[in-house]
Amino acid sequence: MNRSCRAILLLAAGLLVHTPGTGAETPGELETLISTGSDAPAQEPSSSTADLASLRDALLADESERRRLADTLESTRKDLDDIDRRIETGLAGIEPHREAWGTRVSVLLRMSGIPRGVIIAMPAPLPVVHRSSIVARMLVTGIEMHMKDMTRRLDELSALASIREGMDATRLDTLGQLRAIEADIDSASERVREILAPLTVERKPAIETPVTLTSFLHRLAAESMAQASIGNILTADIRTALMVTDIESRKGALPYPAHGVSDGRHRLRIVTAPEEPVITPFDGVVLHSGPFNGSGPLLVIDHGDNYQTILLGFDQGTVGAGEWLVAGQPVAVMAADDTEERTLYVEIRHKGIPVDIPDWLTAAFSEESDQ
Repeated sequence: MNRSCRAILLLAAGLLVHTPGTGAETPGELETLISTGSDAPAQEPSSSTADLASLRDALLADESERRRLADTLESTRKDLDDIDRRIETGLAGIEPHREAWGTRVSVLLRMSGIPRGVIIAMPAPLPVVHRSSIVARMLVTGIEMHMKDMTRRLDELSALASIREGMDATRLDTLGQLRAIEADIDSASERVREILAPLTVERKPAIETPVTLTSFLHRLAAESMAQASIGNILTADIRTALMVTDIESRKGALPYPAHGVSDGRHRLRIVTAPEEPVITPFDGVVLHSGPFNGSGPLLVIDHGDNYQTILLGFDQGTVGAGEWLVAGQPVAVMAADDTEERTLYVEIRHKGIPVDIPDWLTAAFSEESDQ
């Protein structure tokens, strides 16, 4: 085949490839079909949903590290306060020596300021001269003693100041790490929200407020999605990452919802630091987020199998009703006021009955990565 024939065949082939066939969609029409879902090809499960398990582990690990850094920061703050008190006490201890030293120096200067001619012209009896010599020697000795003591105290204060400088540098470094961890938690939590946003269920608030918390929880349970329907709305890939295990299999390994001093069994009381974040101890869906019975905000999280976590006493919630959560995700923040006691009240209920919370929680988060 000569070159002319070969060129004609290539040109014809190119025309056939680039000429649209009858009924073919334009790019705009195709994008519309995909966006509306009409006749669009089935999409593969999003790989982002596989990130839920790793995000959960990251949130729990970061929260564990955040609490460790917060403890370190608080311990450093107390040590700095102690050093500041010691420096203040040291400075106060120097003051009497400085005054005594100044008095002796002043007297010695007045004595040394008498001209020799005057001393010779006004001879004094030998006992008077002897006493004057003793006084001068005592003044010099006292000045030396106070100088040595002040030098020693100043050296101690200088050493304390150096220690304080190093501790303050450590405090700033810890604070920087803490801020970085908090930013990581915010980023991971936002990513979880993006992945689980399609599962959010619109829930109408309970208008008639029951008299007791128990009756309120029963009403929420009656109005919430049944356990069977929870699994139905989960796509296969999300189901593998969300609620991988049931809550009973994690008994004794759930993280404390907040960091602080705790006591209680059926209702756990945790006294926290200002603006302490509150996390969910396990995967679940928010049944209620808002005020209850005219009091402060109430958060109820359903974990499936008729288990719910109830949180009271926080300042403001950061999640809404119908929102899906993973363990370790921040859900509320404690009050910032440092003058009042900040106490988070926590209950875990099964079929409306409070369980012994200490049997379910652990301060160690390392086991959470085994999910």
